[in-house]
Amino acid sequence: MKIYAFAFLVLLAIALRMIYKRYVPVYGIKKLDKMLLSEEITLIDVREYNEVYYTKDASVLHMPIPYLGRNYRDIPTKQVAIIASDRISRNVSIRELRKYGFQVIGFYCVAEREVMTKRVATSTCS
Repeated sequence: MKIYAFAFLVLLAIALRMIYKRYVPVYGIKKLDKMLLSEEITLIDVREYNEVYYTKDASVLHMPIPYLGRNYRDIPTKQVAIIASDRISRNVSIRELRKYGFQVIGFYCVAEREVMTKRVATSTCS
């Protein structure tokens, strides 16, 4: 009986960690209204390849969430801003980048297939 209780507690801990990582908002990170174009800040678009529709822009680094862990060394600066399409992507990517020592200064919310421009981004994941 003790083994079942232990297994239950382990599974419960795993489930709670997954829920926390995905659904609990990251506090202290603000939604940005204007595009930041700076040498010290890298814009990282974490949307999937099939969700992105814009011309290649040198100021935006496109790196979907599954690639953050293997390619974080390719990010040129330690200060970053996130471009995400929903709350879950925003939360997971911010936590992942913080884990690798990046300072996330804010996020933009852009709908799927919406063109990311230098003007104000549309909010879909406040």
